[in-house]
Amino acid sequence: MKEKKKDRDQIDDAEKKGNKEKVRELQKKKKDQIRAARKKVEITSEVIEKLNDHRQLYDKARQPLLEGLTSNYDLELFLAAQARASEVMEEELKKYPPNGQIRVIEFGRYELDTWYSSPYPEEYARLAKLYICEFCLKYMKSKTILKRHAAKCVWQHPPGDEIYRHMAISVFEVDGQKKQNILPKFVLTGKTVSGS
Repeated sequence: MKEKKKDRDQIDDAEKKGNKEKVRELQKKKKDQIRAARKKVEITSEVIEKLNDHRQLYDKARQPLLEGLTSNYDLELFLAAQARASEVMEEELKKYPPNGQIRVIEFGRYELDTWYSSPYPEEYARLAKLYICEFCLKYMKSKTILKRHAAKCVWQHPPGDEIYRHMAISVFEVDGQKKQNILPKFVLTGKTVSGS
């Protein structure tokens, strides 16, 4: 970590002095170091045997072994990003009471407090906050997953036909025979938020 900071400081100093050649030289040196650190790892039969033993012993109770599958540089980057994401999620969960029930739903730009619990799958029901796509009603665990989904979601409006609009409020009518896959999502979301 200190070495990375030292390299970054050297590049910053060269940029401040306006020495473009020195900056290019330092950047090339850094790229060469990264390429050397990321050289292709050969997966040996010993590594495969160790992975299989770990999988049989712990099944899905633990994170799979990652050593030997990729370079140490890539593994360190992944583990650092994973730790950072875990810290952010823990901070977010501290805001809500730990009773194992969804307390808040983020639906579009609105946050809705829940009144009752709904029978979401266990991995979702344990979350304090659930994120729901405002168009297709797909539910997700985190804001990052929701953002990725929103970029790919093919629906640009709620399902059904718009039957009423007044200023910023629209009402849509959904035909249950045409949209059978959306009705269970309506029921889950409606029960959680309104208690009906």
